[in-house]
Amino acid sequence: MKNRRIPKKHDLTGSFFNDWQVLGLSEYRATSDRDRYWDCRCKCGKEKPVRACYLKGGHSKQCVDCAHEKQKIKGRIIPRCFWEQCIYNA
Repeated sequence: MKNRRIPKKHDLTGSFFNDWQVLGLSEYRATSDRDRYWDCRCKCGKEKPVRACYLKGGHSKQCVDCAHEKQKIKGRIIPRCFWEQCIYNA
């Protein structure tokens, strides 16, 4: 990882957003995306890059597996293909 300096007010490292804990700035970047990605760890231990705007806006609250489990607990049956699409769109 390059040594990038981030102003303190924009540094999310160590912050918690719902079930996500921010580990640090991610190397991942979408080709047409200017928003930063942050490496995050879910409460279940799964790690993935998440867009900063999704974290701050509350659109990404947990990993797909935890969301799927939550829906099963509520009694809703949601096809796995729906959750797989969420992975690619997150």
